[in-house]
Amino acid sequence: MNTKKFNRLFILGIFLLITPCIVFAQAKGTKPAPKAPAGKTAKPANTAKPAAAKPEEPVKPQSLYKERKVDPSLAGQKSVAFGELRSGTSGANIDKYMMGYYVARWTVLDNAKDLHKYREELCSDFAAFPDSAKKNFYDVVAKYFKLFAEHKMVYPACRYNMIYALGELNEKAGSAQSPAVPYAGALDDLIMYVESNDKEKDFPDYVRLAALIGIVRHAELGIKSEQQKNKVLSLFLDMFGSKYAVDKKLRKEIYIWFKLKALEAIYFMKTPNGPKKTPEILDALRKIIENKYEDSEVRSLAARSIGNMKLADAKQYDYLALANSIARLALNITDDELKFIGTENLRDQIKGTESPAGGAGMGGGPMGGEMMGGDPMMGGDPMMGGMGAPAMSDQSIEKIRNIIGRIKFDFDSVQTAINGQDGKSGVKSNLNDQQKDIAKLLDDVLHEITELNDFLDNGKKDSTGAAAPAKRASRKGKKGKKTGPEPPKVSIPEIKDYLDEMQIKLKELLNIESN
Repeated sequence: MNTKKFNRLFILGIFLLITPCIVFAQAKGTKPAPKAPAGKTAKPANTAKPAAAKPEEPVKPQSLYKERKVDPSLAGQKSVAFGELRSGTSGANIDKYMMGYYVARWTVLDNAKDLHKYREELCSDFAAFPDSAKKNFYDVVAKYFKLFAEHKMVYPACRYNMIYALGELNEKAGSAQSPAVPYAGALDDLIMYVESNDKEKDFPDYVRLAALIGIVRHAELGIKSEQQKNKVLSLFLDMFGSKYAVDKKLRKEIYIWFKLKALEAIYFMKTPNGPKKTPEILDALRKIIENKYEDSEVRSLAARSIGNMKLADAKQYDYLALANSIARLALNITDDELKFIGTENLRDQIKGTESPAGGAGMGGGPMGGEMMGGDPMMGGDPMMGGMGAPAMSDQSIEKIRNIIGRIKFDFDSVQTAINGQDGKSGVKSNLNDQQKDIAKLLDDVLHEITELNDFLDNGKKDSTGAAAPAKRASRKGKKGKKTGPEPPKVSIPEIKDYLDEMQIKLKELLNIESN
């Protein structure tokens, strides 16, 4: 599955979640020199040349977070403590080693850069335990991790990584021939963190997110227990509800990310049915794609997940209504992409007017600056020809490619919903012989998407169907060598015009009057 679509949200989410939480207290000031006792005369100043002053040690800021004291002398006690865990002995050595060294290191703010190493060490240690003793090790680690992950005075990166680490543990390591088998004993704890409403414990969104990422990993690699599958599906149904974000105190942009991760898990699980063995999951995804106020990426991934489901398991479902919803989604996507291009265009115009060179005119506004240099978002795209078609910047090329990639992903999700991930098991294949009209509508939508992809890849065509000649920005140097990535064969204004025309065609197919 293509997950590149989520990188922007992922990076933004981590920045929003973790960065604001790393807070330091101001450094303590040095103490003032003591005054001479009352009634005594201070010594006269020494007129001799003073000795060179010893440079003062910089004062380390005092963290507002609680840290466990790490005892380095315990570093060599792993074999003793783990030996007790393997044998099932609950001795004092285990607690001393874990709380004095093994887990304690995670809580030290200065060790934040090494958290990934601690996670790798934990996974390696867990894998080395025999199957019969894995539960002993997990129970001890989870007990201490919960203690710190639920405590608001522990720094955020530690709390996030501790819960994230629980989702990384494997019953069996993966290989080139077979995928890893995640440790099923961790799944109930991960679910608890995502769904808990415990008012006595602190469960910030980044802790819940770490657990959700682990759940998605279990879903991707396979959840064997039917009971655990039902728990996960119930969690997702709750997450798609209107109260989840409010109850869990999730910010809007983070809630979108939660839904994307849940849909990613549903994609891997493939089932249209929920815990009640009715198509609850399919119903929930249909409501998502019908909601025009829902984030476009969420709707696209919902459609893609429908296309990857075993729809044959959804008995007596209203596929006629679902097909109509998916066809309308194609129209909604054109609306969303046109709005996105317009927003990007406005953003670049504002950026241009705020440039150091000044406002409008030749300085930096819509009549000069980036337009004269050929920024494709400004309408003065060098790919349109004219003015000698100056070479495009790599930044402008990347901007067009990102927009093309975004459009292709969204419409490919519609194709997947119609034809299935395998090309033959989607919504269209579940229509009956009396539903030929809606099947024809889906074919027409697929045709429009195919034509769009051809345009994005090859550019405009002339009246004969051949690629229309156009002056394109050169990407070659003096000796014919490439100076950078080749520009796409379409410009942003051309993409906008094409989507405008496609929008009209889709409205005609859906019998919707244009404004």
